[in-house]
Amino acid sequence: MNGFDHRDEAAASWAIKLSEGGLSKTEQAAFQRWLDDDPRNVDALSEIVGAWQTVDHYATAAPMMDLRNDALAYARGRRDEPSGVTIPPPPLWLLVAACLCLIFAGITIWRTQQPQVYATGLGERRVVMLDDDSRLSLDANTRVRVKYSRAGRQLWLEEGRARFEVAKDPLRPFSVAAAGKIVVATGTEFSVELLGRETRVILYEGHVAVLNGSAATRDTLKLFDEKRAPRADYLMLDPGNELIVHHAGTPRIDDRSTMAIERPASLDTSTDWESGQLVFDNETLAIVAQRTNRYAAKPLELANPRVAQMRISGVFRAGDTERLVEGLTATLGLQSHDNGRAIVLGPATKTDSR
Repeated sequence: MNGFDHRDEAAASWAIKLSEGGLSKTEQAAFQRWLDDDPRNVDALSEIVGAWQTVDHYATAAPMMDLRNDALAYARGRRDEPSGVTIPPPPLWLLVAACLCLIFAGITIWRTQQPQVYATGLGERRVVMLDDDSRLSLDANTRVRVKYSRAGRQLWLEEGRARFEVAKDPLRPFSVAAAGKIVVATGTEFSVELLGRETRVILYEGHVAVLNGSAATRDTLKLFDEKRAPRADYLMLDPGNELIVHHAGTPRIDDRSTMAIERPASLDTSTDWESGQLVFDNETLAIVAQRTNRYAAKPLELANPRVAQMRISGVFRAGDTERLVEGLTATLGLQSHDNGRAIVLGPATKTDSR
């Protein structure tokens, strides 16, 4: 047995003894001598202990406990043998197997519990079928995390816009968290969009509730009980309507001054982005710029707040920033210039008429 194997084996043995409780004075002295003999012994012990700590949460699983108990029994038997008996060196696998199995099991379980990330880049759109046959449509420059469990289906919209067609599952709420709010649905179809200081939710069909927080539970489904008395800390959105939530500080659902408006949505055109059309219905240029920049290689910037609050209606091809700028300058009397980094829209410069 080479030095490397012996050091790892000894480190595993000491780790087992330490995990059982306090060492006797004799064992403490032996342990200290072993640490002092070679600096690499300290590193080996640290690796073993670190591995166990990393997967400690999974160490009580039945197969892992069986392996650990086998190793402990072997170590106790070896310790309790009469001193005159010569015991052959134990195989490395017996003491290290538990560590390796715990590490691999822990890594596997950790990976399966991490949210799946779906994202699109500049000018890219994507449609994803989720494990429960729900359908996820992502606009350009959009990022969504998805985590399914027995208790619920949790999604997080981190940027951009997405539409959700939810498969019915009465036992597992489907929730989408965005900017401190969650949209909870049963079987339904809706979209969520992050736009600067706003979150916009459009309900196409079914039922959704919008409330404060970042996760939903089965109890949240009680919100959809028709017999349940309405509460002030959530809003139930009606099909065909759009809810706009303003992010003024840390708004709450029950603070109506920070909630925006529930208004009729233009359902016929609100999904046109999925086919590459950007439709604006009396939108501010601030909103126009944000949606346009999901597709623009060179972003559109607005010179000042006054320009940002100007409004326009129209239909433009996603990614055709040049045509959009031509329309804005002609319609609103603005002028544009390219500063090398972005296309800037600002007030037209007055010319001297003399």
